[in-house]
Amino acid sequence: MYPEYLVEPMRKELTNVGFQELKNA
Repeated sequence: MYPEYLVEPMRKELTNVGFQELKNA
């Protein structure tokens, strides 16, 4: 398991990318 301080930024980045893809779709 990754430490929380590494996981949290990745989660935020993934959701941001997902939202951008939804808008572009």
